[in-house]
Amino acid sequence: MTKPLFNPGLRWVGNSAGQMTGEAQRLLRAIIDTAFKRTGTDDASVVTGTAGPAGNISKWDADGNLVDGGKVAADLLVNADIGVTVQGYSAVLTDLAARWTPASAASASRLDFYEDTDDGSNRVRVTAPTLSADRQFMLPNADVTMQAYIAGLLNASNNAGAQSAIGLVIGTDVQAYSAQLTDLAARWTAASSAGPASLDFREDTDSGTNRARIIPAASLTGDRTFTLPNFDISFSSFIAGLLDDANAAAAQTTLGLTIGTNVQAFDALLDAIAALTTSAGGFIRTTGSDTVAAQAIVGTVSQSGGTPTGSLFEYGSNSNGSYIRFADGTLICWGSVTSTGGTSTTNGSLFRTTVQTQTFPAAFTSTPSVSGGGSSFTVWPSFDPSSTATDWSFNRATTTATNYTLRWVAVGRWF
Repeated sequence: MTKPLFNPGLRWVGNSAGQMTGEAQRLLRAIIDTAFKRTGTDDASVVTGTAGPAGNISKWDADGNLVDGGKVAADLLVNADIGVTVQGYSAVLTDLAARWTPASAASASRLDFYEDTDDGSNRVRVTAPTLSADRQFMLPNADVTMQAYIAGLLNASNNAGAQSAIGLVIGTDVQAYSAQLTDLAARWTAASSAGPASLDFREDTDSGTNRARIIPAASLTGDRTFTLPNFDISFSSFIAGLLDDANAAAAQTTLGLTIGTNVQAFDALLDAIAALTTSAGGFIRTTGSDTVAAQAIVGTVSQSGGTPTGSLFEYGSNSNGSYIRFADGTLICWGSVTSTGGTSTTNGSLFRTTVQTQTFPAAFTSTPSVSGGGSSFTVWPSFDPSSTATDWSFNRATTTATNYTLRWVAVGRWF
């Protein structure tokens, strides 16, 4: 018959081996059987360890001790301490378990991360590939937000996609490899504190023994442009020699332009003369230190402080006669005049004409020298000049009523 599971009169006691006995042992069996769905009622079969109905995991030996799964379950029930020996319930762990898929023959283990709404429509799945050995993914010691272009790179299916994702498309963003460019880089020397930039052109053999180096001046005062001509150039030995001259004097000799031998040295006065516009009948007059002016030979004479500043000669005439001024200050006046009345006035033992005044056509700065002659050998003139005119008369040995013509010349200075 079936024994009662619990007798209130029994105490929880153990035998000398520390095992529960009596009602206490049967009570524990009942609790475990109930917890693990054991439905057998034959106490003898339980005591002797006979297996119960399918689904029961507790099992007892002949001495009434739990073995196999039953013993494990009993240990859990007896020794359970939440947070120490068993895990307390956690909604986070429950959700994590739902997102985790262990590895199997069908697929690798994986973990799903869902978006904020966690509606299942979008997720990030972390999964392992087929591995040949253990691998480690080390997270950086910093906050990281994966940018869109990195995601595009990681999602690229080929080289072209990866190049495009990071902006390194060959022929668009970066230069394709070129042996010529590699060689050019080897010939190019960038500018530095040690010297200016340069580019080497090697001879056909490219043996390195001979080269043509293009190099700018070590110090430039501004940007410079070297424009190549629109035709083929091959340097002759003459030009090569010129380009190789060590200094300007050597280059002048090569070109046949030695100053003082082949060409005139620069002179400021000569340069000023070359800049003049001249005409026929003129001369070049200096106007100062290395300054000149084109001047007519005959024109208006002038002076400043005794230095001529105009033409060489100045000619003029008026009702009083004619004159010519010279650039050196000389003034010559001349003319002719007819006497009025004959030689009727007694002049000592001689006879003279009436004294007349002749105004000079140009004034002198002082009294000039005056001379002249008559229209007859029987008369001769006398003069009493001033700076602007002269008194004159004819003298004759006898009286006469004849009028005579005087031709006169006055010489003096206009400055």
